[in-house]
Amino acid sequence: MSTRLLGSAHRYSDLDALFRSRSTTTKLHLVKTDDVPVGGTLPLARYEAACRAVAACVRFDEAKEIRNKAEAIRVYAKQINNPQLESDAWAIRKRAERRCGELSADLDKAQGARTDKLLATTGKKSKAKALADAGISTSSAHRYEKLARVPEDEWETLIAKGREQIAAGYSHADAIIKAAIKAKSRPPKLPPLIVPGPLAARMKIIHGNCLDMLPTIREPHILISDPPYNQRCRYDNYSDALPPDEYRNMLIKVFGGKACVIILYPEEIINLLGGGALGECQEVVAWVYPSNTGKQHRLVTWWNCKPDLTKLGQPYRNPNDKRIVKLIEEGFEARSYDWWGDIHQVKNVSKDHSHPCPIPVELARRIILTTTNPGDLIADPYCGVFTIPCVAAALGRAAIGIEQSEKYCRIAEARLGTIMEELGLKDEAVYAEAAE
Repeated sequence: MSTRLLGSAHRYSDLDALFRSRSTTTKLHLVKTDDVPVGGTLPLARYEAACRAVAACVRFDEAKEIRNKAEAIRVYAKQINNPQLESDAWAIRKRAERRCGELSADLDKAQGARTDKLLATTGKKSKAKALADAGISTSSAHRYEKLARVPEDEWETLIAKGREQIAAGYSHADAIIKAAIKAKSRPPKLPPLIVPGPLAARMKIIHGNCLDMLPTIREPHILISDPPYNQRCRYDNYSDALPPDEYRNMLIKVFGGKACVIILYPEEIINLLGGGALGECQEVVAWVYPSNTGKQHRLVTWWNCKPDLTKLGQPYRNPNDKRIVKLIEEGFEARSYDWWGDIHQVKNVSKDHSHPCPIPVELARRIILTTTNPGDLIADPYCGVFTIPCVAAALGRAAIGIEQSEKYCRIAEARLGTIMEELGLKDEAVYAEAAE
């Protein structure tokens, strides 16, 4: 008498037919049949039918159950030294995990909607709550979603390679897929270096420590920087975990008494730089952004200099006021406020330009336009992947970027060729502004 692997669901019948053995003592209670000789191969039609059964899953828990059963079969096949059955079971397991990833991604679209369409739960729930109720960890869901993002043709190639490895007696099948996903998660290589002449002429890259390099800058300049946060960020070639006193002294040595603009968290500004440590703080703008972390804003602070916020406009906060309606109709807009809440941070998961926390180009643009004029010299002592110097050069300013990471300096050279596109500008418009 046959026993279904996955219960009574009709669509799992093809999967049942796939995993059969002549063994009468298996703990998995597999179906007994003479169709598959021990150590032999399974009919191709049954493997393809099992693939269809996986694809037919419409709920996360259904795909997860197939995944668990297939893994149990794979372990058993390995024990009885049946590489072909093991490779079939492994492939079905990976396909089920990929299907789990597809359905997990669908849960993002069902946030606050009917998650019971994708899980064996009821009512409206968040994705995390729905997964937890189904006994699925968010880490597993995230791992499965990575599989779902692999293009179909590449996925089939990876599955074929994995099956070949197992059938040949090797155990590197999972490693093949992991390596492929890891390679895809790396930031894409920047396009070939195509640097417009005026941009290259306006930006200078200095590889070295800013404490050593800053005294070599003789021309009048202003410092604009997003310095290390001392929050254990994983910068290249720099330890972001200094003792507080050492971190404070470093900032004072670099910025103290100079005209500068610094982007930092409020706690550091208040606790480390308060009391005139750098001179007079003449303006503060809050950069507020939505995030899933406890910290959702940073401060842009002007020391020993002051921005002209009237250079940039923002939409009025009270657009329904009769007087404001008239101003809007006449083409006016409000001066830039001291609260910038429309600039999203660059997410860490994006790995943008291989840097843990690059600032958005729009934030650099606003600071530069409100603080300097075309032709002014801007120096960034902690320039990372050179967002500030590249934006400055694109906006007609001269720029010097100092960075001790050789890796980031190489990125800067290529980034000059993409900064115009990042800013959404055309060369002609920028160069015309620079000439004014």
